[in-house]
Amino acid sequence: MDVGSTHDPVPGFLPDGIAVKAVIDVDPDAGEITVDLRHNDDCVKAGFNQTEATARSSVMAAIYHSLGTGLPRNSGAFRCIKVLLRENSVVGIPRFPASCSIATTNVADRLVNLVQSALAGLGHDIGLAEGGLCMGVNSGVISGEDFRNGGRAYISQLTLASNGGPASAFADGWGTYGIPAASGLTYRDSVEINEIKFPMIVDHLRLVAGSAGAGAHRGGLAVETRYRVREGTMTVVTNSDGQLFAPQGVLGGQSGALGVSYFIHEDGREERMPGFGVQVIRKGQALRGTTNGGGGFGDPAKRDPALVLRDVSEMRETTERACATYQVAFTGDATAGTLAIDAERTQKLRRSNPA
Repeated sequence: MDVGSTHDPVPGFLPDGIAVKAVIDVDPDAGEITVDLRHNDDCVKAGFNQTEATARSSVMAAIYHSLGTGLPRNSGAFRCIKVLLRENSVVGIPRFPASCSIATTNVADRLVNLVQSALAGLGHDIGLAEGGLCMGVNSGVISGEDFRNGGRAYISQLTLASNGGPASAFADGWGTYGIPAASGLTYRDSVEINEIKFPMIVDHLRLVAGSAGAGAHRGGLAVETRYRVREGTMTVVTNSDGQLFAPQGVLGGQSGALGVSYFIHEDGREERMPGFGVQVIRKGQALRGTTNGGGGFGDPAKRDPALVLRDVSEMRETTERACATYQVAFTGDATAGTLAIDAERTQKLRRSNPA
């Protein structure tokens, strides 16, 4: 398999983004998987370059994610996965003066997504869709001076919100996924503790209905966050992918929602922010950001109607998408608690729109 993905452009540095490529060979008789990353471009003049360790571990993580829990985590199994790299490649073995300051995210996330979604194309209920990889204002690095502590300086990276996870052949995507390179291992911040530690107020943190990639199993939902500074100013640095190229679904599954970030002026006017940059906010201003939804797995019209009903009832999905995308019809009203599946109309919808 010869597959590829693209990291979002970075204004001023990488106007075309970063192409990530892999050639994957699966030899079932030998019990080996070879992933050739030597066809990627040379190192870029920014911190996106993979280290040898992150390039190899991203491939290993994607394969282990894809093949189930029975695969042993030991050196014998590791030797069955071969990763081919070349020197001075953005996905390879960097050479001075190449910077690798964000080697653990960004391109690593694209690489994890690329390999696990490619393996889904082999069938046999393996592989995953692509997981959310947005690290916008919800995961920005904040800094400033805290008026409550005599102007003492502070700096920290937020982990307020999570991306939606990828769907699989067996389950919907996790709601607390994080990013592909972490895949559920990162703890999300406590809103209350952040408000105690830093001079900030979090106005809301909520799931976004209809943001998951549709599928027989859907992706995890995107999360929207809005926050502001109590007094003075706060500097927020973001390096977010996933605001132009969304996490993709597989085997008929749809892509998850794009991430987005906004600067909110004192008068409430919202201004779209780039995924990469530095923003200073002062009292009366705010930032609002939405993460990615995860990609879906399989044809949405084959999703169990009872699961679609549950998602609509719990405001994870919209009635419009339930009908148009999942081809499920309802009677009653969700807000009144009387929503129910219209079995006859659902059957007609699915018969008239076969996959």
